[in-house]
Amino acid sequence: MELVRAARKAPANSEGGSVVNVNAILSRQPEPGLAITSAARAALLNLTHSMAEELAVEGTRVNSVLLGLVDTGQWRRRFEGSGTDQDYDARSAEIAADRGIGLRRFGTADEVAFPITTLLSPLSGYTTGASIDVGGGVGRHV
Repeated sequence: MELVRAARKAPANSEGGSVVNVNAILSRQPEPGLAITSAARAALLNLTHSMAEELAVEGTRVNSVLLGLVDTGQWRRRFEGSGTDQDYDARSAEIAADRGIGLRRFGTADEVAFPITTLLSPLSGYTTGASIDVGGGVGRHV
């Protein structure tokens, strides 16, 4: 919230600001064994909605992007340290299928960047308090 307070000191002639909180689908869909992480993610989602309401009167929009599994260096390091002979793409597809991801693969950085930049854009000027799932179909919540 301190970062948002600092950003609110934008020039008076600006059209308002935009904040995108990057979160996880765990915020809406807890997973076994991840209770603490799921609770923290739910708190961030709640903060997003609270901030959206509070800051709307100033013209600041607040939204969130909820991520599923994304192909990152962390996943690749885990794979390289696993000692398996299996191909990374095949193994990641297997993990995605095991986790119930409908598209049966991990997301890419570009696929995450697109909704974030869209929400930050003036073209999303009427969107605040929204959460966009970027999880390849893993979100089973209503």
